[in-house]
Amino acid sequence: MTVIPSQRGISPRDPNMNHFDLKNKTICHLCGGLNSRPFIKELWQCSDCSFCFIPLSKAEENKISGRYVGNQVSTVEYYQYLVETEKKNFFERLKLIENFVSPGKLLDVGANIGTFSVLAREHGWQVTAVEPNSAAVQISREQGIDTIENFFSADLAELKNLSSFDCVVMNDVIEHVVEPVVMLKDAWQVLKKSGLVAITTPNIDHPFCRRYQIKPAEHLVYFNQKTLRAALEKAGFEVLFCQPVSRYRNVAVAAENPTASFSSLDKIISLVAKVEWINKILAYLLKKNIKDEIFAIGRKV
Repeated sequence: MTVIPSQRGISPRDPNMNHFDLKNKTICHLCGGLNSRPFIKELWQCSDCSFCFIPLSKAEENKISGRYVGNQVSTVEYYQYLVETEKKNFFERLKLIENFVSPGKLLDVGANIGTFSVLAREHGWQVTAVEPNSAAVQISREQGIDTIENFFSADLAELKNLSSFDCVVMNDVIEHVVEPVVMLKDAWQVLKKSGLVAITTPNIDHPFCRRYQIKPAEHLVYFNQKTLRAALEKAGFEVLFCQPVSRYRNVAVAAENPTASFSSLDKIISLVAKVEWINKILAYLLKKNIKDEIFAIGRKV
């Protein structure tokens, strides 16, 4: 899903928000520590809190931001391929959310073409979506979803009077953000008392994530359970759930992702998976055995 890679517009309503001067691009974006070191591939890791990130200059951030708007990453075409697969993943996530809160007002941040939004609406939620990719916004609106074409931030929330939500959902979003704690605090601002934020993100502790999810063109920060809990707590949430999860995958279209890095063998496997029964077997095995993501739910306190 798409979202702005930098959340710099901090609302003046909360002067205590942590906001780091990122002129030093190797400063830790979670704890503010200065002891980050090269880790694996393009990643750096903070020696103080173990948070992982891609060091970026402001110019590099702006360039990446433009790719979202221009449908160059998190593309409409890729997510159209995955609609039926993503419905299965989103159904599981929604049921977990509904263990903690009944359907009410929901904000879908980085909604892309609106697949989760449509499913949530079918389950009785009143949905508002935020998405910067105009091509994705058009598809989402065609499905009847109230979709704001912009990057999510506290400033946007104030402008559009976004408030009193029962749940804010970020499906595969927070890894795209340079300052994730700021984004979570922006979500805190739009939730009602005891409202929930629900997050899915790759788990950097898992070898499958390290092989396939390190994407400097779009994935800018990388969590494990410890650092995701820390980010939620730093933003003012009580962590209700934070566990590794698996997902359904469509191996046959995996190589269509424009920012992923695939070997020749990966591409051959993806091509062989065009045979439907092979694709189903591979999807089953991956779902059963690979828990390379984290799903977390936090409650506003």
